[in-house]
Amino acid sequence: MTPQSIVKIWNKAKNKKDFEQKLTDRGFSYFGCGDNSVVYSKKDINFVIKVGKGVCTRKLPKELERFRLPYIYTNGNRQIAIQLKVDTSKTYEARKIIDSSCSRTNLLDYDIHQDNVGWLDGKPVIFDYL
Repeated sequence: MTPQSIVKIWNKAKNKKDFEQKLTDRGFSYFGCGDNSVVYSKKDINFVIKVGKGVCTRKLPKELERFRLPYIYTNGNRQIAIQLKVDTSKTYEARKIIDSSCSRTNLLDYDIHQDNVGWLDGKPVIFDYL
């Protein structure tokens, strides 16, 4: 399954609930959630699908922007987004790196905390933010 095939499923779905059902019918399961979305994935793919009321696409401050994990896809109203999976088993270390590069206020303003930071290809990334 590819991100493009997920987009096709979304385009054929009647609404978010129908889309989520189509995902679970194809073996996807609940992976986690954020403030604005529920996340689905499965073991044999390298991405997650966020389904919600609107994923955030605003710019981060300059010192944080370099850590942003971009979306592979977001639909026009941002109700679904596809993003690479990250390793969250070393989150604490990633958090320290980000803490040292910006002000505490920016972290709080953008909801960046230990649960929203992970690793991809040996580098810390922010995968969820407001």
